[in-house]
Amino acid sequence: MSYKALRDDEGERIVPMYRIAFLLVVLCIINPVCCPQSTPTSPAVIDAESYTFYSSLYRNSNSLAPEEVIAIAVEPLTLSSKKACLLPSTDEERKMVGEANRLSTQPLTWSRRFDFGRPYVLISPAETDKAIDCIGQRHGQSPMTGCESYAKLNYVRFLSVPIFNADRTRALVAIGRACGGLCGNGSTQVYRKTRDGWELEPNSFARCIWVS
Repeated sequence: MSYKALRDDEGERIVPMYRIAFLLVVLCIINPVCCPQSTPTSPAVIDAESYTFYSSLYRNSNSLAPEEVIAIAVEPLTLSSKKACLLPSTDEERKMVGEANRLSTQPLTWSRRFDFGRPYVLISPAETDKAIDCIGQRHGQSPMTGCESYAKLNYVRFLSVPIFNADRTRALVAIGRACGGLCGNGSTQVYRKTRDGWELEPNSFARCIWVS
């Protein structure tokens, strides 16, 4: 039996599905608006408050040398989700840890939106090792060539994207710094917003400190 002879039980002619599909393809070629279009996914962007948080933190820091140029690694540090580091005990804290896990899968990068009140540079992944080695030579390691552009750096700092609570008064962060060889340290901690700015929260649910 040919397709032209296909009819339903009431005698109405049936249009074969392959003809319908063909007509739809032709229609989409003529007028693409009628067909669903895939929307490209926009890359994730670090929000302005994250830059404001770190800008405030380092503007008020006593750990910076007077002439030090702050060096920030472009790739954010990933917050550790190990139970030894994070021990959330409230719904708010569990949500913060969940958001940290979600962001750990996002391809994020820092850009020049900090306001430290002093010069700073962003260190790309390609130059991170070189910058750290150049800093290390000033701490007793073998002299290196090509280190002139890193002369005012004391550390390469690695910053996680802050995870804020709902009202933006707490921030879960991981901060590390490297200065060549076995020189470096870091921590995962919680900061709380006060009238005087961001201050470390005592006895927080984030309890990781590392030293090399």
